[in-house]
Amino acid sequence: MRFINKEEAGNLLVESLEKIPVDKENTIILAIPRGGVLVAYQISKKLKMPFSLIVAKKLAPISDPEAAFGAITTDGTFLLDKELMRYMGVYDSQLEKN
Repeated sequence: MRFINKEEAGNLLVESLEKIPVDKENTIILAIPRGGVLVAYQISKKLKMPFSLIVAKKLAPISDPEAAFGAITTDGTFLLDKELMRYMGVYDSQLEKN
């Protein structure tokens, strides 16, 4: 599906999200840079919920930098998809741990 812009994408997503019961007092819409902020802002505005940024870098195999098997945040928190790592031929021993 194509959207005119990120604002339209956020507005269309809100239509689906409005059908889901959410505890608006204890929920935050998280946005990732590079496109997610404008979408999250529209959702936040329409649902009257706060939003914040989460800055993360995707973890990609050297052989295919557009693919991703995980992500890491600025505080060092990370998430790895072990099944994708196996599929992509990435092993724990290849990960830099600094």
